[in-house]
Order: sequence, then structure tokens, then C-alpha cells
Amino acid sequence: SRVGASTTDLNTLFFINDLIFIGGEDHVVSAISVGSLTLGATYTGPSLNGAHVSKWAFGYEWQITFESGHVGPQPLLTCHPADNWAGTNPTIQVYRVRPGQSPLSGKFRLGFGGERTRYLPHSTDADSMRMALEELTTVGNVDVNKFNNVNGHNYFITFLSDLGNVEELVVEDTQISGPNAKIRVVTLVDGILPKNYGSSFQTGNIDLKYTITNLMNGLPYVIRIKSHNSEGYGGFFTAEPSPLAPMEPPAAPADVISFALSDTTIRVRWKSPLSNGGQIISKYLIQWDIGNTFTNLISSGFQHELFVHNNNAEDLEEEVFCYSITS
Repeated sequence: SRVGASTTDLNTLFFINDLIFIGGEDHVVSAISVGSLTLGATYTGPSLNGAHVSKWAFGYEWQITFESGHVGPQPLLTCHPADNWAGTNPTIQVYRVRPGQSPLSGKFRLGFGGERTRYLPHSTDADSMRMALEELTTVGNVDVNKFNNVNGHNYFITFLSDLGNVEELVVEDTQISGPNAKIRVVTLVDGILPKNYGSSFQTGNIDLKYTITNLMNGLPYVIRIKSHNSEGYGGFFTAEPSPLAPMEPPAAPADVISFALSDTTIRVRWKSPLSNGGQIISKYLIQWDIGNTFTNLISSGFQHELFVHNNNAEDLEEEVFCYSITS
């Protein structure tokens, strides 16, 4: 593909895209250095040494681009000299600068969970793709955004109701045509299940109620339900109230001790219980009686409610409380 020269700087004789004639072949110059030319196509003529290179010059060049109405590679124009064609060695040549390319066309479909969407046109809009995916019984709610790239389109699909790292979409693009036409699916962000997430599938004779066990005491949970039939899943409905935390009464106070503070006063001291039952403790009830059966409380009124004014649950974990019982 190179033509050597020994003494002349070829940059002074040739230019990129010059049409030259060598060894009985027409070629276009694609690159030039001081001592060589690079041809745009492979030279297939006879071996040459000291060959003459002819360059078309002293005339005109017309570059013709086929626009609307002429799609894809076009046949070469034919050119014939007229009767008054004259000059020193006049010649006229037609060559191809760049072949035309067919536009992107055809249709495709996507698959998920063993099911396939209906066929979609190559330039389908984002909302049509969203509806096609949500028609599958294996797909819940999705969000689709469309962006143009150099020669086609990018679709960004986000699974909204199918949580966690879902399987990757598959694509059928055998009916897509165009220059190097291909559809590729890549995962941009892996889905992650929320912390403390759980689910259950109920089939058969359903009692229309379900008890969720092994939850974390005091942690608020959001609960949602969707139904299924032969056509697939419907939308989710969120239970009310939401969020809701499992709760129970608190455990007994910890490290309770009492001691005489004077001849008429006893002081009692305790720590927060090991479990607050899932809710901030708002008050403590202190009772005292002369018998361990506490049968005299109704008549004696020997009790007191101590309200907790600090509502910060973290501060209450190691809090120590005191109350003085006087006569």
C-alpha cells in the first residue's frame, strides 16, 4: 500500500484524497509522509520498482452526496465525455468516497423471568417499553427513560417494585437491521434488598390474613400486598397504619435496690429495663406496703407515678432513677 520515493518530499506533490494512477489501478491517497504515500485500498497490481505515479490535476472535482430518497449503498455514477471533450490527455473518473449505510430499522422484544414482551419498533418510546414490560406476569412496576446515542437509542430501565438484585433482561434482536445493528443489555446498578426485608407467598385456601413473626421489637415496618391470577401480578397496596412497629409492655426495671435515708424515709433506686417493649418508656409506677401481697394499696394509696421527661431513647438505656418514700 506504499509507494516509495528517494529524493522528493511527497508532501509537496500530493494531498490527502488525491486520485492517482499507478500500475493500471486508480487509488485515493489516505496519508502522506516525506518519502511514501499510503493508499486508501490495497494495491493488487504488478510488482513495481521505479514506477511512474500519475496524478489527476488541472481540472475539477465534484463530490456528490446522496441525501433523502437514496438510502444505503448506491451504484456508482456513470460519466461519459461529450463530443467537444478536449485538452491534454483529458480523462474523467468516478470513484466512491464513502459507501452509504442503511438506517436502523426493524423490531425487537425483551424478556424477563421466562416471558417475552410483544415486538416493539426499533425507535419505540419510553412509555411504550414500560407498558410492554409491565404486561409480563414476571415484572412489577418499572421506570423507563430513553436517550439518543450516535446511531440509535439508550433505554434506562429501573425496577421499582421488584426488589433486590433481579436477573438481567434478555433481548431478541434478530429482526433489527442497519449498519452493525445490535442490541446489548448491561446492568448499571445491582439492586440491594432493604435491611430486614422479608416476603411470603400464600397460595391455596387463603384465610386473607397472615401473621408476620420474628420481627425486631420496636423497629417500624412497612407492609404491602399484591395479588396474582392467571394474568400475572397486580399492583401493591400498602397496609395502614404504616409504618408500624411490633411492641409489647416493657420488662421489669433492672437492679432495683432500696435503703433507709432517715428514720422516716426510704430511698429506692433502679435502672432502665433491659427491654422497653419497642417504645420509649414514659413513666414508672412505684408502690409500697407493709405486706408483700400489697393488699392495702386501695385504702392506703401507697403508690406514686414517676414521669420520665427525657424522650431520647438512647439516653435512657443506662439511665438511673431514684425516688424517696416518706411518711
